Amino acid sequence: MSSNSKNSDLATPSSQESVVVQATLSDESDRRRQLIKSLGKGAAVIAAVAPIQTLAQGTVLLTTDWRRCSVSGMQSGAHSRKPDSYLTCGGYSPGWWQQKNDNGTPKNWPSGAIWNNSYKTVFPKASLPPLVICTGNGNSQVCALGKEPSLWEVMSYNGQGNYKSTDMFHWIGAWLNGFGRAYNFPYTNDQIAALYDDETTRADALALIKGYLEVHGPAPDMG
Repeated sequence: MSSNSKNSDLATPSSQESVVVQATLSDESDRRRQLIKSLGKGAAVIAAVAPIQTLAQGTVLLTTDWRRCSVSGMQSGAHSRKPDSYLTCGGYSPGWWQQKNDNGTPKNWPSGAIWNNSYKTVFPKASLPPLVICTGNGNSQVCALGKEPSLWEVMSYNGQGNYKSTDMFHWIGAWLNGFGRAYNFPYTNDQIAALYDDETTRADALALIKGYLEVHGPAPDMG
């Protein structure tokens, strides 16, 4: 979906706001990372439910309909009025992450995202069918099950049985958004993985991702 689609009124923060917010997030991220390392798995998952911005003092992140831009915000109603200080959350669309170079490799993926790794390296609890590999044409075409798809193949594979209608398509897009966190994306890549890992947060996190955070960039190729 393009930046001129349903959320065309989404306010992109000014450069001054972005500098202030990013500086705050950098400090908070370092402190939070050290804290989560010292927690048990259950506590770490609970910590991931709320994005860094809502844990820190200062600016509040809201969705376009004034909900808290967090998993818990999906479980509650909208604010009756806008807070005095807030920013609107967002993120890149899956179509942004599908763009490729001339050699077929991802064009916009962050350096920390190893595109040819299996999707299970990030989401070990997920289960997708293996790739369907077909050779030949017409009546002579032969198809067989192949290996489990890579992160990039989940986002871009155009053969039979592609994965673009699966929830994993959106989860990988959200995970990629978590590296650079453009447009006030509320979670880090590690937090996105933790939200999927915990079945109690998975559905609400997916609702947040699909409903509010896939708003900047081209519409995805679903073929």
